[in-house]
Amino acid sequence: MTIDLKPEQQRAIDLAVRSGAYQNPGEVLDQAFAIIREQLDLEDWMLEQRESNAAHIEKGFAQAETPATEIAGATKDENAGGYFLQIKHPQ
Repeated sequence: MTIDLKPEQQRAIDLAVRSGAYQNPGEVLDQAFAIIREQLDLEDWMLEQRESNAAHIEKGFAQAETPATEIAGATKDENAGGYFLQIKHPQ
């Protein structure tokens, strides 16, 4: 396969090799492709997280809209004039 590089791309590859960080242009391109793959994987992960977070947010809003009388464990406190939910933390 033959790829025509723009002059600035060729200069970047040449500079990387001259710096001693890479032995040849192939190593520079291997590293560049590895970085691209990592970025694409990260974008996929971020999309999955965004969808998961959106589902959690939607669930939270639905719970927030639920009247206190419908929440399991909610107790009416006549003195406070409302409902409360006592949460026990695991030991």
